[in-house]
Amino acid sequence: MRRDRAYVLMLGLCVVGGAVVAFTMRPGMAWAEEDDDEDDVVHELMEKTHEGKNSPWKKAERAASKDPLDWAALNTALPALSAMSDALAATKNKEVRDSADGYIDAVKELAAQAKKQDAAASRAALKSLANACTDCHYKDGPGGELDD
Repeated sequence: MRRDRAYVLMLGLCVVGGAVVAFTMRPGMAWAEEDDDEDDVVHELMEKTHEGKNSPWKKAERAASKDPLDWAALNTALPALSAMSDALAATKNKEVRDSADGYIDAVKELAAQAKKQDAAASRAALKSLANACTDCHYKDGPGGELDD
């Protein structure tokens, strides 16, 4: 009889202890889910901004490849590139945020040179932007390799 009561008491304590642990861990789990949502925003913007022949990135590349440079097309692509830059700067993922400096700087430079309509400097800024992408996605950056 005593042994049965001891087992029931131990079982009850385990259930209560497990409930306490689960309750106290819940706020930490909610925080982790929030971080995942932040990364989802960056991933979604990354796809919208860079993938496909009609993406802002491809439009900017095509604009820069023309002679003379197609300023209207480049200026159409800049808001999406700036939004991507802002998302990278604001992400909660420290590794991504720290590695995004090159992208952020290149987008700022591209916008400044496009405003001046300096074709050579705009092309150089776009090349810097491409190099920043390569650094993050192919040279051991946190972005991981892209699907070609």
